[in-house]
Amino acid sequence: MLRHGKNVWTILAEVIGFDLGGQRVLLADGAVGFDSLIVATGARDHYFGNDDWEPLAPGLKSIEDATAIRRKIL
Repeated sequence: MLRHGKNVWTILAEVIGFDLGGQRVLLADGAVGFDSLIVATGARDHYFGNDDWEPLAPGLKSIEDATAIRRKIL
């Protein structure tokens, strides 16, 4: 949706903090200024301490996960 925006950046980096007053995101390897900021965190499947469930309970966090579930159903 925003990929053709001339003033939109997508950055994959480790965030170590925010300087809201200075409008900067502090990264492990530097800092980036911003006017408006959207932060999207990564996600992992969580089995509530029952890691042995992982092979039996498919995740639904990616297109690959959704495709695998669809393939099993069909």
